Amino acid sequence: HQRLSAIAALSVAALVGCTHGPGRYNVTVQLDDAMRQKLADLGDRNIEVDLVAVNSVENDRWENASMTSYWQPGDPLKGSIPTKVMIFNSRQAQAAASTNPPKPNQTASQATTQPSAYSETLSATDPIWNKWYANSNDKSVYHLYVLALLPGVISDQPGDRDPRRQILPLNQEEWPSGTKDILIHEAFM
Repeated sequence: HQRLSAIAALSVAALVGCTHGPGRYNVTVQLDDAMRQKLADLGDRNIEVDLVAVNSVENDRWENASMTSYWQPGDPLKGSIPTKVMIFNSRQAQAAASTNPPKPNQTASQATTQPSAYSETLSATDPIWNKWYANSNDKSVYHLYVLALLPGVISDQPGDRDPRRQILPLNQEEWPSGTKDILIHEAFM
């Protein structure tokens, strides 16, 4: 009976221990109303958002990288880690508006703001998490980099001071489970 209690205690400790280390989340990225309008004004151009999970070994390199260079074709950093790419474009928004006309109790603007047009979700079950965490352990420290190719000319800055780069902790102590919502807005710029 004591042995069974010890095994049960170890199992509980193992479950409690699961709250350490990097987590897997549903991460939803969406554009706010001002960015939706900016996207419509861009015509055929896109707003691209890359999500990358970076371990502590690579963190300094990613934190100090030039975002201007990152978005140039052939940049070596961009292809160095598996990336979840989200592309928002006005054609997608227009298609959503035409396939989702307003219902009798819905305004035209409500019909054109369907989630598929202005938001995208990285699922907690997406295989990219396995790629990102392939060599991790419970003590691994990871950050989710949200990198946005935004319209306009923006000066390079390190870390979160560059509005095109937001850095979020992926360890479960700082970011409990659940869906994480990231809003791309004018202040992001």
